[in-house]
Amino acid sequence: WKTSFDGSVFTLKGAGKGLGGTNDVFHFACKPIEGDCVMVARFVPQPSSQRSQFGLMMRESSAPGAANVALVFDAPTGDQIEAPEWSVHLESRASSGSAAVIQKNSPKIPASVVTYGRLTGPCWLKLERSGNTFKSYFSLDGQTWTQSGTTSVSLGKTLLAGLAVSSRIQQITTTVRFDHVTVEASPTETNAPAEISRRVATLFPTA
Repeated sequence: WKTSFDGSVFTLKGAGKGLGGTNDVFHFACKPIEGDCVMVARFVPQPSSQRSQFGLMMRESSAPGAANVALVFDAPTGDQIEAPEWSVHLESRASSGSAAVIQKNSPKIPASVVTYGRLTGPCWLKLERSGNTFKSYFSLDGQTWTQSGTTSVSLGKTLLAGLAVSSRIQQITTTVRFDHVTVEASPTETNAPAEISRRVATLFPTA
């Protein structure tokens, strides 16, 4: 499992059963952030596996069963492996070791992003925290955003925010790329650091 950054694009290689249930097995490139915050990233097509699960996550710790909120690209793992119905959903685990809950599935991803069941177009994800309220958004251009979900979860003040990737196949990795990655304190966070880099090059891998 590996994360690399070439100054523009983050490339993540990860395996594991994925997100969900009472514990997660995935690759997580993250950084600590305190208080209200916003994370944005653009997905760079295409993943190396049709079973890939990936997106943005804010998480209390690196423990497998940690409480978290995630905005995730996902597809059913049924018979249509080569042409699945991709969607973006918001999911959360309210407390350590509890079962993760999918809060809302997005409408079908636009045809400009999906070609013959494959994610061939770039698209943007955004996850915002304000206190215990988390909101998720989806965009084709990074300018016009559609809210895709909201949930209320009581998480600690300091979280790990980052990029989550899983192949959902044990011992086999998938490769997913993101660019335009930012993790920033919300403008309303009075205790925000004076400067937060707009290009987050300090993400680090966590099993």
